[in-house]
Amino acid sequence: MSPAGRGGSRTAPTVAAHGDAPAADPSVIPAEAGIQEPADTNQPDATAASVVPVKTGTHPSDTPADDSVIPAKACPVPRYGAGIHQTSDAAQALAASAARGRQLAHLLDSDTPVPGVTTGAIRPEIITIAEPATTDDRNMTGDDFALTAGWGRYGSGEAVMPGQGKAIERAYTAKERDALMNARPASTNTERDVLSRHSGESRNPDALANAQSASANTAPDPEAAMAVLGETTFDIYLNDRAYWQNVPANVWHYKLGGYQVLKKWLSYREQTVLGRPLKPEEFQHFTHTARRIGAILKMFTSPTSDDSTNRRGLV
Repeated sequence: MSPAGRGGSRTAPTVAAHGDAPAADPSVIPAEAGIQEPADTNQPDATAASVVPVKTGTHPSDTPADDSVIPAKACPVPRYGAGIHQTSDAAQALAASAARGRQLAHLLDSDTPVPGVTTGAIRPEIITIAEPATTDDRNMTGDDFALTAGWGRYGSGEAVMPGQGKAIERAYTAKERDALMNARPASTNTERDVLSRHSGESRNPDALANAQSASANTAPDPEAAMAVLGETTFDIYLNDRAYWQNVPANVWHYKLGGYQVLKKWLSYREQTVLGRPLKPEEFQHFTHTARRIGAILKMFTSPTSDDSTNRRGLV
């Protein structure tokens, strides 16, 4: 129905005519016909979504397809008359999503300390990952920090080539398995931090409760938390005596940008490449990185997550 037919005097939407040049105004949709008026929100069925058909080109019959034009598919229009409970659910989901996003960003940034993972009281399900160990159970000193297990070497020119190294796969000990199965929801500190930084929502106790509830609902169960780390673990050796103990299989194989993160790091720290033993803080950096990866994997153990992608890493 035209605008005049509805009792108004509004100007009709601009649509390019056949043979005319396309409209220069980017706010004008290059489409034929059919901007549908929204349903009367006073009617009982006003909550049903409306659909606006959008077609490509000025005249599809004689105008070449333009990749910049919206394809001819149905475009959903937001629902009208959403109930209060729907708004509350959306706020809850948004708060939980923001908390998870901030937590993931911190875990991926090696320069950002993460309480419970790299600093402070380490979470019980994280603390056993990549612990320092020696074959004779003595503390590491001096040459124990020399990375000489064959993790990297110079190839042609200055290119560093990865080596096989020494990684021993084994079953978890009972202590390691019990610790890794100690799954828990995302920290309420993270939720509170998100809420305090956005729109002053920290002053709203209902908003904070919603964020906490959403995090609890997506918390992994112990079996899922264990499965996402892998059914076996690795001891990663620096040399014949010192090693990182208990690097779960999926942490060890985790990739970013197509590269196996931990193995790539080791290849550039081989003593023949680096020219010296590792510093204690460099040794600790490997531990922190393994624990960050473990914490990332544990974030994605809900039934709705894509396990195949999360276990392989971000490619």
